[in-house]
Amino acid sequence: MAPLVSSNFHCTPIFTLLLHAIEEMAHADLIAIESYREMIAYLGDRDPTTHRMLEEILASEEEHADDLSSLLEGMKN
Repeated sequence: MAPLVSSNFHCTPIFTLLLHAIEEMAHADLIAIESYREMIAYLGDRDPTTHRMLEEILASEEEHADDLSSLLEGMKN
């Protein structure tokens, strides 16, 4: 089966822009992850409902960051 994207695509300006955009999203996810961790630590046991909610959001952000990292690895290879 032929590849979906030609190998020349890696040399195009659109590829570079796409790569940069994904890198920026990955960076933003890392900032969000750190912020959620700080909020969770700040709350401690004082508000268990919000604590649980923030942990769920954090897990989702971590999963998204892992997905973006895998995508970037694939694009750079």
